[in-house]
Amino acid sequence: DARLIPDPYIRFGTDELKYVGEQDYTYSLEEKVDIPKGSTVTLVVEGVIVFSKIYVNGVQIGETDNQFITYKFDVTNQIKDRSFNIKIVFESIVKAGEKLHKELLYPLPYILTKGAPVGRNLMRIKASQYGWDWGPSFPDMGIWKNIHLSILPPDEITLTEILPQITPHDEEKLWYVDVHSQAVSNHNQPIQTQLELSITSSPTSKPISIITVPITLIPGTNEFDNVIQVHFDHVQRWYPIGYGQPTLYQLHIRIQNTSSITRTIAFRKVQIVQDALPTKNPKRPSKTFYFKINDIPIYAKGANFIPTESFEKKNTDQRLKQVLENVILANHNMIRVWGGGIYQSDFFYDYCDANGIMVWQEFMFACAIYPSDSKFLSSVKQEVISQTKRLMHHASIVIWGGNNENEVSMSGHGWYSQFLTPDTKSRYYVDYKKLYFDTIRSTLLSIDSTRTYWHSSPSNGAIIDEKDYFVAVWDDPSRWEMGDLHYYDDYKHDCTDVRRFPRGRFISEYGVQSFPSRFTFLKSSELLPEDFSYDSKLLSSRQHAPGVTQGIVEQLQLHFQCNETFLVKNFDHFVYLSQIQQSMCIKAQSEFYRSLKKSESRTMGSLYWQLNDIWAAPSWASVDYMNRWKPLHYESKRFYGALHVMSYYDLVRNYVVHVNSDLLVDLQELNIEIVAWKYDNKSVVPFHVVKRVFDMPALDDVVLFDSNDISNDFLNGAQLNECALRLVVSNKNGEVLCENFFFPSALKNVELLVPDLNLSAVKKSDQFLIQLVSNVVTPFVFVDFDGEIDGLFDDNSFLMVPGVVKHLTFTCRDVSCAKLSEQELIKHLKVNHIRLTY
Repeated sequence: DARLIPDPYIRFGTDELKYVGEQDYTYSLEEKVDIPKGSTVTLVVEGVIVFSKIYVNGVQIGETDNQFITYKFDVTNQIKDRSFNIKIVFESIVKAGEKLHKELLYPLPYILTKGAPVGRNLMRIKASQYGWDWGPSFPDMGIWKNIHLSILPPDEITLTEILPQITPHDEEKLWYVDVHSQAVSNHNQPIQTQLELSITSSPTSKPISIITVPITLIPGTNEFDNVIQVHFDHVQRWYPIGYGQPTLYQLHIRIQNTSSITRTIAFRKVQIVQDALPTKNPKRPSKTFYFKINDIPIYAKGANFIPTESFEKKNTDQRLKQVLENVILANHNMIRVWGGGIYQSDFFYDYCDANGIMVWQEFMFACAIYPSDSKFLSSVKQEVISQTKRLMHHASIVIWGGNNENEVSMSGHGWYSQFLTPDTKSRYYVDYKKLYFDTIRSTLLSIDSTRTYWHSSPSNGAIIDEKDYFVAVWDDPSRWEMGDLHYYDDYKHDCTDVRRFPRGRFISEYGVQSFPSRFTFLKSSELLPEDFSYDSKLLSSRQHAPGVTQGIVEQLQLHFQCNETFLVKNFDHFVYLSQIQQSMCIKAQSEFYRSLKKSESRTMGSLYWQLNDIWAAPSWASVDYMNRWKPLHYESKRFYGALHVMSYYDLVRNYVVHVNSDLLVDLQELNIEIVAWKYDNKSVVPFHVVKRVFDMPALDDVVLFDSNDISNDFLNGAQLNECALRLVVSNKNGEVLCENFFFPSALKNVELLVPDLNLSAVKKSDQFLIQLVSNVVTPFVFVDFDGEIDGLFDDNSFLMVPGVVKHLTFTCRDVSCAKLSEQELIKHLKVNHIRLTY
């Protein structure tokens, strides 16, 4: 009876396929299996969504209620005569949610996407499956991970679990590797054997450390706890991107002549530093919040990760690799796995381990009050056990997070403030404590006590945070003095004005929307000509954040010479401007936060919202659904660079210039040039130049200029709308280390000349070396490619000035691109710039 549905992402698939989640389904399979007599047989169900009853050979052997649990059922007595018939009966997820919603004794509010069914917070599912402000609602059910039989023949032994916890003991200069392991014996009597644990630098190399212990295995499940000690000098530490090599090792555990398991591990010391700071108000304590890896303070730079697909069976390792490669290529060192999606695949964390990407890993709870009844909490406990055991060996995970934005909303900020009364607020605090402290935290720390558990984001953290004693700071989590912050402006004000930005310790979310490329819509959603207007019926249906499209339009008119009528009629120009604006806004915030490293706020991290897309739609992503980099992602490569020069109007409207370094070495005798170029001048000679020589200490921020008169100090007396500034930092050999640009006045106030842009290309294997030349000042040059090829530039969305040649490298990412000649490639490229939108 199985039928294929149309591609849900095509046009109005979200509306046309609503019926799918409203029906019950049965999956069945019958086959022959060869099982030795006397074997123990376990049915392993790695992932199903969500409410199901499972039958083997006509006998119900279990039920499921949690997408994130691996279920194991003993079916030894059900499988006979080689016959294996499995049937899984799924209850409609929509009907189940409605039923649970009706049974509530008091409201449990949550963010609900328009048109989505109720109840997503009452079930242990991927929350964003019911839609989000950036994604579609496709209530789904079925088998989403593997199901298999695990057979243990008679008189055999199998290792089933290996859980390492690695801690440094500085005084002894030793790493303690505490290993909890589990083995199952199918012998009918106790046996004597040996358990060997070893650590190697590769799967086949000689052990760095090894121990062998005698053990007695009784029939059934056996558990062991052992410790391997490794001297500091015998291993290399794991470091995040930019601070050293992410060195990995292999932990092997073997039962003599029988079973073995290997896990990849690493040696690193992780601290979240929350030192007390002076405060003027004793009722408002103040603490630092930053990551320290191997005693090095790390400025966290990155973005938030959402699910890459609505239907996880469509996800692939290759797709995840593309997303994570984008992280590395853009100089990010951290990624936050947001709590409204799923716990990611083993490949995801393996890749982060191997490449030094720090992971802020949340448990899957977001933007909702969740139940606190015993059945729900019991399921959550099993989820925490299942996922913690699977993920805890990954060195890349540097913090566990409890949820996304659930604490801050209880303080009256956000999406369910209208539900808050004195009575409901006290109920919700009790529910919150039961779930995030008494269940998730206590269960997590009983398995993995080596990492900090941060119960919500944003949060002020805890007054007391000990393993068996926890007291939260029940205060407004939007305070800047402790913990992390989220910040979103309303599009009514200039998004580059630093006076509106919070001065927090760690900004873990901030974002601005843009629209994806025409070619992304065409490839993934089959748009028709009449759809290509931001207010068309189809594109309006994909904008799930009320009022934001209009907010983008209003914000554009603050920055550029455009009007609403023009933007409606010129879709490609609208997309380009929305993406440039997004990059401007996030650049302004990211640079401001980075410049606060030594300020009163001691800001030590920024993770913008968001890295990736789940489909083709307006969103906060810097890389769209078809893996096309928007200008923001190219910009993040610059503003997250290890050495970065930045400038802005500060809180009192002085023009300040910072240089910020995340390098571990001091740099001597650097040169900075701040070059003024006049918009109305085609001369290759700059209008004015300011120079300075300076030294750059490691891991520091220096203020090179603080001017209350930018016109006279940097523009040679010119008006603000007459010049653009180009900032270049080089070493004493003239090598450019970093550069940036600044517009003293909004471009809407500037009369730009029409540029004569010349582009040429030279092919080199699967790359093209491109040269661009402009005869006038040309802001925000963005070289784009059409939908027939796929590739990536090494730089984009930049300022061009007369006489300065821009060199680009375009790397092909598909076969058709690699086969092109230089002239053929040029036909697929389009050079966008602001003057084209006039």
